[in-house]
Amino acid sequence: MARDDADPGLPVKLHPCSNGEYLPAPASPLVREVAHRSRDEAERLARRLGLSRRSFLRSSMGAALVLGTLAACSEEQAAERGDGPGGTYDVAPEAATDPDAALDAVGGEEFVFDVQAHFLDFSHDVGAAPGFPQSGCGEDDPRDCYTVDKFLDLYFNQSDTNQLVLSAVPTGGALLSPEVMAATIELADRLCDDERVLMQGETHPSDGDAQARLDDMSDLLDRYPIAAWK
Repeated sequence: MARDDADPGLPVKLHPCSNGEYLPAPASPLVREVAHRSRDEAERLARRLGLSRRSFLRSSMGAALVLGTLAACSEEQAAERGDGPGGTYDVAPEAATDPDAALDAVGGEEFVFDVQAHFLDFSHDVGAAPGFPQSGCGEDDPRDCYTVDKFLDLYFNQSDTNQLVLSAVPTGGALLSPEVMAATIELADRLCDDERVLMQGETHPSDGDAQARLDDMSDLLDRYPIAAWK
């Protein structure tokens, strides 16, 4: 699915999303109503503030709008049922149009730890780049969208992530090898010196002889900075 530069989607995911491995449950009527109202209001507020739709949706004001709309719709649904919502978000109305109020509502200094991060390094591959949205990152050669530098920039410069576990892709190392993961950790440590990238080793305990798998784990542990196992 091609990236839509005009509409990046709502900044808050309201229902289960698929990673390609399963079909998520359909959105509930409440979620559909929240998405409908949020999109309509985002269009109106973006014009009012002189912003593009994309800029508004990617801002803290966009996040505050969605959370405020979710709270309002949940309260309406609960009132129809004669009870109260199980929880809510306390978002001032002005947070959807004032950046300072939005940061007060949704900002914070929480520690963000991504326990399963992947990336694909196609920068030196002679084949074509995959048909993922990342291929539209703006580089002349889409394969350059999949470098270690791009991965670290997305995580640590363009998001609030503080630390991550670089996780093996369960294909026997074909897509993300231990060598690439170790090189990524070395680069991050050289730049930041704070162990913000950890490595998860891959093992398949039910595949073949158990002792052979344990031996493989010991070998990986001897050669790489394994912090956890997948």
